[in-house]
Amino acid sequence: MVALIVIVAIAAAVYFLMPGTGDEIQGTHEMRRAVVDHLKSKEKRDATEITFYKCDGYFWAKVLAEPRPYPQSNLLDDVNQYRLKVTQTGKETYQLETLPLPAKTDDVPCGK
Repeated sequence: MVALIVIVAIAAAVYFLMPGTGDEIQGTHEMRRAVVDHLKSKEKRDATEITFYKCDGYFWAKVLAEPRPYPQSNLLDDVNQYRLKVTQTGKETYQLETLPLPAKTDDVPCGK
């Protein structure tokens, strides 16, 4: 009986500690590599910071790109920010889509 209670308690703890929709997660190495490659090939930019969020059926990535030397810009300027929709298509493959940069008030993970 005690063993059953312990198993149920552990299962409940694992369930409630899983990331929910809009929660920040640690992306896999392959996911991070796909974002870096996408930014390099499609946007011709180098990523300096990538943050992943779990959404329903996909991941949302907030990316800061290395500032361009001309015209000169700061890291947090809109021209250096990207939002990507990352959908897993296989075990280690992803389909990426660059999303339009939302207004500051609407810039929330998964478009909540």
